[in-house]
Amino acid sequence: MAIIRRESVPTKVWAEVCKAWVLLDTDQLTIKEELMPPGTMESTHFHLIARQFFFVLEGVATFREDDRSIIVHSGDGFDVQPGITHSIQNDGQENLRFLLISHPSADQDRHMGDGKRGIHLGGRSFRALSNSES
Repeated sequence: MAIIRRESVPTKVWAEVCKAWVLLDTDQLTIKEELMPPGTMESTHFHLIARQFFFVLEGVATFREDDRSIIVHSGDGFDVQPGITHSIQNDGQENLRFLLISHPSADQDRHMGDGKRGIHLGGRSFRALSNSES
C-alpha cells in the first residue's frame, strides 16, 4: 500500500488555467483533485456510462445540469447520473477546489452535445428525433 501525494501524481491542465491531479486512475474508478480559478468553466457534456460525484473542498461551484443551475458550497457534494448534460463553473472570487470521483472512468466516456436522455445500448446512445401521437 502506498501513500498518494498530489505532488507525485500526474497533473493535467485544461482550459489553459485549470488543473487536475489524478490521484487514482483505473478502468473502473478515477479520483481527481481539481482546481478552477475564478471565472473558469468547463464545456457542457455528458457521459453515457460513467456516474460522477463532485465534492467541493474550497469555494463555491455552479453546476449546470440539463436546464437548471445548482450552487454547491464547500463541504457539499453533487451527484451526476449517466446521460445528464452537465458542466461546472467557478463564478466566485476565490479558487474552486474539488474532488471528482468517476465510476467507471469517464476519460473515454465524454460526449459533447445536448445529452438528452435516451436508450443506451452497447456503447451507443439512441433517442427520439421526433414524436408522433401514434
